[in-house]
Amino acid sequence: MGMGTFLRIVMIAVGIFLMMAVISSLTKRKMTEFFCVMWGVIAVDIIVIGIMMRTEKLDSEISGIEVLILLMISFCILGGMYLMSSKISVLLRKNTELSIQTSLLNLKVEKMERQIEELMEKIDRSDEQ
Repeated sequence: MGMGTFLRIVMIAVGIFLMMAVISSLTKRKMTEFFCVMWGVIAVDIIVIGIMMRTEKLDSEISGIEVLILLMISFCILGGMYLMSSKISVLLRKNTELSIQTSLLNLKVEKMERQIEELMEKIDRSDEQ
């Protein structure tokens, strides 16, 4: 088995693994839908490129060290981007929750202000009598 074939198999396996990770993140609500769709498209692209890749030229032109370096760099970039999008998703969910809580607090404050105004009016009326 040449290096091109090895690279092809690894790309297909990485694409399948990435697709499984995306589905898992979506079901566990670790990542927002937008990021899951984006990573799903990336996973399908990696699988399609792995399937369509021609390995004849790669076997003669690329060495094992070059493939390993390429794979290591690719894993680092993909892993970093995946973790960043996961963390951004968590922050987006927290931001949404905070905005909801802020709205609820604002409603409570407005209600309390109205109640204070009503009480002040009652106090003023009682002082006048």
